[in-house]
Amino acid sequence: RLMASAKTNIGSTLIRLGKPKEAFQAYEEGLRYAEQMPGELYKGLFRLNLANAHVWIGDAERALPYAREALAIFRRIRRGPWEANALMTMGNAYLRQQRFADAWETLTLSLQVAKQSGEYRVYGRSLLNLGMAGLQLKKQEATSLVEEAIEFYRQDDEVYPAIEREAVLQDGLRLLSQIARQAGNEALAEAIHENSARQQGPFV
Repeated sequence: RLMASAKTNIGSTLIRLGKPKEAFQAYEEGLRYAEQMPGELYKGLFRLNLANAHVWIGDAERALPYAREALAIFRRIRRGPWEANALMTMGNAYLRQQRFADAWETLTLSLQVAKQSGEYRVYGRSLLNLGMAGLQLKKQEATSLVEEAIEFYRQDDEVYPAIEREAVLQDGLRLLSQIARQAGNEALAEAIHENSARQQGPFV
C-alpha cells in the first residue's frame, strides 16, 4: 500500500510538472502494485489516475476504458465520492471528443452523485463542465449552470484553494460571455468580458 500511495503522489506531481510520459509510467507501476493488493479501492484509483492523465493530454480514447473500469469498481464497493470523480472524468473525455450529448448525460449524473455523497470538489467542476456541454448543445439551462458554478466558487472558502477558485471563476465568466454571444447579445458578451478582466487577481 505504501508503494502504491507513493506512485500516486509521484504521478500527480509529474502531471503538474508537464511530464505526462513519466506520470503514466508511475501510475502504471502503481496499478501493478494495486493489482497484487487485497481490496479494490487502489485498483480503481489508479485506473482513475490514468484516465485523468489521458484526458489532461487530450487522449480521450485511451481515457475512457480506464474511467469505465474505475467507475465499475467504485460502484461495486459503494464509494460515492470516487464514483462521482469517475463520472466527471468520463464526461470530460466526452467533451474532448465533442460528444456533447454524452457529456451532458454523464456530467448530469456526476453532479447528482457528487451532491448525494458530499463530494463538493467534483460538484463545482461538474457544474461548470455541464454548462460547457450545455453551451454546445444550445440548452437554455447552460447559463444558469455556469452562474451557479461561479457563485459556488465565489462563496467557497474551504473546498478549493484561492488560486483554483480564481481560475474557475474566469473560466465561468468566459463561458457566460460565449453563451451571450451565441444568443446574439454582443453587448452583454462584451460586458461580461470586461467584468472578467476587472476581476482578475487573488480572491480576498
